[in-house]
Amino acid sequence: MSTRNQPQSVSRRPVQVELPSDLEAIYSNFALITHSPSEMIVDFARLLPNTPKAKVYARVILTPMNAKLLHKALGDNLVKFEEKYGELESRLQEVFKDNRDVVAKLEETLQELEKRRTEPIVNGLIAYMKAEFKSTELHEYLDEVADDVIKNISAFTKDKSSGRNEEEGPQRPRREVDPYLKYRVNVLVDNRRQSQRVKWYYR
Repeated sequence: MSTRNQPQSVSRRPVQVELPSDLEAIYSNFALITHSPSEMIVDFARLLPNTPKAKVYARVILTPMNAKLLHKALGDNLVKFEEKYGELESRLQEVFKDNRDVVAKLEETLQELEKRRTEPIVNGLIAYMKAEFKSTELHEYLDEVADDVIKNISAFTKDKSSGRNEEEGPQRPRREVDPYLKYRVNVLVDNRRQSQRVKWYYR
């Protein structure tokens, strides 16, 4: 009578973990995860309030199997954490709200800095045009143009290249809007007198 080899249970040996005395703990509140067919790469970074950059302090490279085991271990510990300290969902909602507020504040600050940077340039160009044409009506119009340009400066400084991911597939081309279109004027030159009179007809 033939007998089959029965699988034997393998006893796991305890793993001794050594923590060096000079080991530095790294705090991270932001992570970037990338992968290849054979590796999972996790960059642990730190993002400070009102700071648009996140600095990476540690990089961990795992095999897909070890990453899966880590994912399971984190899930098990989160369950135990919530059993002891309560659900994290409400806390996450508060964190997301705080992050949105930080992003909105950051965008507002960047717009104000851009305004301060471009305001002298725009006003200088407007002053040059005022010096060329002595017309009170034209000067009032140029002042309105300057205020509107500075207010909507992002329309002139935005990146024309699309940040679309190639994996998203082809998309319908967007129609570009000329930011200078609303400032165009029709000019009528009156040569009936020696001194030229320029009449401006605004769109």
